[in-house]
Amino acid sequence: MLHLESYTKSKDHIVFDWNGTILNDVDLSLDLVNQLLKANGIPTINRDQHRQKFKIPIEDYYTDLGFDFSSKSFRELSDTWVKGYGERVGECGLFEGCRELLEGLRDAGKTLSILSAAHEAHIHELLKEYDLDHFFTHVYGLDNTDGASKVARAEQMLREKSIAPDKAIMIGDTRHDYDVACEVGMEIILLADGHQCYSVLKDLDCQVFETRYGAS
Repeated sequence: MLHLESYTKSKDHIVFDWNGTILNDVDLSLDLVNQLLKANGIPTINRDQHRQKFKIPIEDYYTDLGFDFSSKSFRELSDTWVKGYGERVGECGLFEGCRELLEGLRDAGKTLSILSAAHEAHIHELLKEYDLDHFFTHVYGLDNTDGASKVARAEQMLREKSIAPDKAIMIGDTRHDYDVACEVGMEIILLADGHQCYSVLKDLDCQVFETRYGAS
């Protein structure tokens, strides 16, 4: 895995996204989306298409996939996806080398947080399950399962925890992570082997790695 410690030397606080950055849930997410597509008579997609089309808010992603919310609401679709995810998330592992990265950053004296568009209570449960909770000083997610913007939570985290944006850096895997970091004044590193691919992220004004296992 990349030695991201070298990119964070000037920062005190490292803010991680969760899904697709620490938790490798891309294949499970795709499988559950394809189940929804099949059930609603819409063509399924492959992994490359998922990584090209994926976006937050998730409602916009579903719209692009062809769901008609007049026949079945986004809430119904989301609840079905979330139920399946909760039943099968145990199939997912961490990205290889993630635990060692967290240990290295902690040992270098960095404080670590999670900022996610996932339900905050669910993140806490999974952190305990994967024995990662001791790495993170703060966890900021949403209070719902809509997969909406996390800008407001980012602003809240920086304000409540007195984190200076110029002393923090975010590590994520999507354009939304980039937009959030820009909105609150943090630098960001993007890993383009999660939910969005390199062709979607490569032109953004930040460090983008095609894979976390080697420089692009």
